[in-house]
Amino acid sequence: MEQEAVNNLPLGVLSRLVLEKKAEGPYFLASVGEGDKPLLVMMKTQSHLILGVPEGMPAGKLEACCAAAQSICTAERMYISQAS
Repeated sequence: MEQEAVNNLPLGVLSRLVLEKKAEGPYFLASVGEGDKPLLVMMKTQSHLILGVPEGMPAGKLEACCAAAQSICTAERMYISQAS
């Protein structure tokens, strides 16, 4: 329930894929956590690339999550455009 606006996008996309029984892929879903708290959630469908991090994440952890996402995208041959 925390940060509902951020969490609703990936949950909505997943729900739509399940309800519409879309089998076309490839799909990719990954998460990085510390204990029971998620630090990075990454989801890719044919038309969406969603990266989510919690608000207020310390800079060092945010940089590490960005590096992990970049590595995954490089391996998957995805392009990331960084927002200012």
